[in-house]
Amino acid sequence: MVLIESKSRITLDKSDIATFHLKCFDFYRAAACEDPEQTSKTRWWPLLVSSEPASETVRRICCDLGVVLCDPERLPLPALLFAAAQPNADDYLSETYLSEMVRLAEATCVPMQQRWRLDRDSREVCLSLDNINATEISDLLFLQDELTKGFLHAFDNHAPGRLAQRARPLLERYEAARLAS
Repeated sequence: MVLIESKSRITLDKSDIATFHLKCFDFYRAAACEDPEQTSKTRWWPLLVSSEPASETVRRICCDLGVVLCDPERLPLPALLFAAAQPNADDYLSETYLSEMVRLAEATCVPMQQRWRLDRDSREVCLSLDNINATEISDLLFLQDELTKGFLHAFDNHAPGRLAQRARPLLERYEAARLAS
């Protein structure tokens, strides 16, 4: 399951991320109180979509808190992590960058249940302290920028128009849902 919040403003700031993070935790805690077993079995990711590019500060906070950030300038970390795990990815992108992306992004792309572990016996939420450090976040943001460029360049060269073709049905479904509501 994905918990989504969309922001259409010139800039996102720390308070936007903090507020969304708190909303996600509140939702998670309420679900855990109601049905801890089911909550711990499922996998949820917080997804924050921005209409404008995010600052490095916002990107760093999202990495640290496990919020998946989608902005118009770069591919989200889970998408790059998925691409990096493909067997032929190193045919198009730097093998070193790909392996580092996997190493660093795996820690930031875990579901909420892995960050906030439930102890059903004591009815407590335990916060994981195993996050990546500030230097690793810097490296991850660099890799995100570089691999986004490389990924889009590879698609332009080897499958021109393919991303637009994939996006068309999604946009049509979005438009139908928007009109229905």
